[in-house]
Formats: sequence, structure tokens, C-alpha cells
Amino acid sequence: MGVFFDQWFGVHADLVNGGHLVKISHSAVRLYLVLCWKQDITNSRQFKLTDAEIRRRGHVSTRSLSAARKELRGAGIVRYERAKGGVYTYTLCDVKTGVPYPGEPTSKPERKPKREKQGWAKGPSFTPQFSRTESISLESDDPTSFDFGFNARTPPSLDTSSFSPFRTRKVC
Repeated sequence: MGVFFDQWFGVHADLVNGGHLVKISHSAVRLYLVLCWKQDITNSRQFKLTDAEIRRRGHVSTRSLSAARKELRGAGIVRYERAKGGVYTYTLCDVKTGVPYPGEPTSKPERKPKREKQGWAKGPSFTPQFSRTESISLESDDPTSFDFGFNARTPPSLDTSSFSPFRTRKVC
């Protein structure tokens, strides 16, 4: 069973699985997290963000921010362009390929349709195959009509006098 959080945003799984996470600095990871958060809020693959907001949200110094930005660009994770006033236009890239995702970057990303959830009733069916010499015969429609234990035609005898949880065994 999964754990559900009140509010969350996504990070590309290949950042961790592909080994990028161990190759980049802590400041670059903080910058990437802020960029993923902003992408989720704007619901766009391209967005504008100021250095002041990144420093406030990611707790990254000005010098570290500049180095982190170059580091993410060098790793092929982010592309950016600088505008006046310390505003940058960021485009997040596919971590596997290092290029921006296809399509118009300022539009909502195209979502794949959800697969039909397979419930127990809709799941794959199993039909047992019996050889011609085998046969199954049910004497009754009752599912508890198996012939052993307490459902046997002659129930096992219980001698309760010989059992006691407090009785000690004699050791020879």
C-alpha cells in the first residue's frame, strides 16, 4: 500500500535511476527540484523564474545558483535563456535524451490515456485444462464437500481427555 501525501510534484525517475543524482551537486539538485515544482505549478514545459525566487525556495546562494544552472545544462537536464532583470526562461529536458520534450513547450504536456484498471472480474481468465483421462466429479454443489478433516464422511474422533495445555510430558 502506498503512502499518499497532501501535496506533491513529480521528478523524472531517470534522474535517480540513470545515475544523474550522484553526478550533480547539492545546489544543482535543489535547483532542479525548484524547477520541477514550477513546471508542475505552471503545467508547462517552459516557464520563467527569477533568481530571487529560486534562492528563496531552494536556499541556494547566488554563486551556487549560477554554477548549478551551468551544471544542469551540461548534464542535458535543463535549457535556459537569460532575460533582463535576472529572469530566466527554463525548459526541462528529457533526462534520457538531453533534449526538450516534443511539442509546443508552453502548452500542457500531452497525457497518455490511463489504462483500464483491471479488477478481479476483468483480469485474465484461467481455464484449467484436464487430460482426457482425468475427470472432476462433484458430488454436491457445496464448495465445502471435500472428503477429509472435519468434512470427511466419518469425522475424526477427538479424544479431549488426553490433551491438556498444562500437562507435562514425562521425560525418560
